[in-house]
Amino acid sequence: MIGHTLYNLGARKIVTFALGPLGCIRPRYPGAKFCIGDTYNATSQFMSNPAQYGFEFTTTGCCGSCGPYNGQLGCLPASNLCTNRSTHLFWDPFHPTDRTNSYLADRFFPEALPTLALSISSN
Repeated sequence: MIGHTLYNLGARKIVTFALGPLGCIRPRYPGAKFCIGDTYNATSQFMSNPAQYGFEFTTTGCCGSCGPYNGQLGCLPASNLCTNRSTHLFWDPFHPTDRTNSYLADRFFPEALPTLALSISSN
């Protein structure tokens, strides 16, 4: 089980995106915090106010090949590559950039109560 491996490697904050109920794993890992991350609403917020988060491109991937959103074929060796990936919300048609992932991590595990995460931790 991936949760077991991550826990043994020292992970204590784990986000599971858009999966079914995970209640069965809570008691097995004391001190771990699990949550289900709402990436849809978070991404929608980034897209509705991109400048607030430093994004210039929210509808095209940084790496892609032709077609709508620079993503008809995804990121391949001969793909178009942007010059500054931190200004893009998406790396390719499917994956967020490092900057986006960093914002998502901050939202799911803030010092205060998460705003876009549903806690399933036992404590």
